[in-house]
Amino acid sequence: MESHDELLEAAIAAQYRYEMLVNQAKRERQDAFKAALRGTVTGREIAKATGLSESLVSKIKAGKY
Repeated sequence: MESHDELLEAAIAAQYRYEMLVNQAKRERQDAFKAALRGTVTGREIAKATGLSESLVSKIKAGKY
């Protein structure tokens, strides 16, 4: 059986990993949106294909979301 401290440490480590993965995914999404928008893809196309609003696509590109 794991002790209180071991359980707490495992919970803290899981939260840390979660935050790291979310931040990594946000960076990857931002990079992909920037690349698409630098190319021939419009913000409207990304919005329609992803179900996001055009304003949210712009915020993601700018790193504000």
